[in-house]
Parts: sequence; C-alpha cells; structure tokens
Amino acid sequence: MIIMNKHLLISGMITAAILTSCDTTRTVSADQLSGEWNVAKIEGHAITVPVDQDVPYMAFDVANQRMFGSASCNRIMGNFQTADKGEIDLSGIIATRMMCPQMSLEDSLLTALNQVKTFGLNKANQLVLMDGQHREMVTLDKRADEISTTMLTGSWKVNLLGDLDLSSNEEGDYSIEFLSDGSFSMTTGCNNVGGNYSGHYVDIAFTQLRSTRMMCPNMEVEQAASQLLPKIVFFSPLSQQDTLGFYDAENNLIMTITKMQ
Repeated sequence: MIIMNKHLLISGMITAAILTSCDTTRTVSADQLSGEWNVAKIEGHAITVPVDQDVPYMAFDVANQRMFGSASCNRIMGNFQTADKGEIDLSGIIATRMMCPQMSLEDSLLTALNQVKTFGLNKANQLVLMDGQHREMVTLDKRADEISTTMLTGSWKVNLLGDLDLSSNEEGDYSIEFLSDGSFSMTTGCNNVGGNYSGHYVDIAFTQLRSTRMMCPNMEVEQAASQLLPKIVFFSPLSQQDTLGFYDAENNLIMTITKMQ
C-alpha cells in the first residue's frame, strides 16, 4: 500500500509539472522565434558559463529557416522547421567539434536540444524550447544587441577565404570595406574586387561584382573572392572578438573577417 502511494505521488508530481508548463507557456507563431537569444536555463536550471567561454546563444532566421549560435565552446548552425501548434524540428542543427577544457555546459545544451519538439513564450517573455511532453528543455532570454547588415559598415581584415588562410597578412593587405550605401570593396593583394551587398537580418548577398584588371604574378586571392563571394548567403559572429563568419547555403564557412581599428 505504501509503495502504491509513492507511485501515485510521483505520477501526480510529473502530471502537475507538465500542467504547470502548459499553463505558463503560451503557443506563439514562428515569427516570435526571430532574433537572437541567450541561453538562461537548461532543463529548468540556471546555467554557469565556464571561464574563458562564451554565453551560449541561439539565433533564428525565420524567413529562411536557418539557425546559428554558440554552444559555449563550439558553433551550432543549420536548418530548422516549424509547424502548427508551436511544433519545431531542430534535427538539422549541427555543431563544430573543437575540444574545450570545460564541455559539461555544451554537452547538456546539445542533449537538451535533441529532445526539443515544441516552443512557446512564458510569462516573462522568455523563449521556452520543450520536449514532446511540454517539459522545459532550454529557456532563453532575448538579446538586445542583435546583429544586422548595418553593423558591417567599416573596414575589416580578411582572415580566411575558402581554403586560403590569410590570417598572417599585414593589416590592410587583404581587407574588405563595407560602405553604408550598400557597396563594398576588397583588396586582394593584386586587384580590388568590389560590388554591392544587401540583406535582411543575417542574410547577405554579394552582387554586381567587378574588379580592376591589372595582371599580377599571384592572383589566387582575387580569383577566390570572385568565385566565393556570390555563394555567401548569411553571416554570424564567431567566438573571437569582433570577428564574423560568412557561410554558403550548405552552412560551409566561406570567409572570416575581423574589425580593423
């Protein structure tokens, strides 16, 4: 009899927890996902970020059903899908595979994300990602400092372009400048490659590419820029300060740049 009562008590506690989650989290449209969110809790517990690691975050580009962010150590990115009644499929999300001194936060976040089936907003307007039984897996706070193409204005050092590691170049040898009028110019060590850029939120397209026409002994960087820039479809911050990564439609990293002072 005592054992039966214990079972009933545990079952009641689980049912109450599920009902509480349903009562405090309201179903919203997919548009409410849009933007960038810091991870605040995992399975109801406040997170502790290891020293020298980033606060994990997730950014949803609803228009193109893409997600990117940081799991604190590795980058996460990929495609997601939504359906009626707050359903969400994150099975298209992948993570890079760097090893960091502390992996417990990242491991718990990725484990929780694998169980996510639905989403909603709670009374504090936090984004709540839940499993199939409406238990809270990940709770997120909206970020105030969201990125957009407007933040690109200025000069940036090019560190990576396709397979070319340009990180050791002298400042300015390989750089890209974005102007507020929607045009850009890249120095390639030989000719300048320029054109227009445009986008919404993190989407970006490089169009109407043109270049000067000097013949140089080495035109590898120029050729790479002309071939790769048109393939870029979105960008996101990387863990290094003031550094952005640019990706193609298959989430391949095409270019990285760092803000020049």
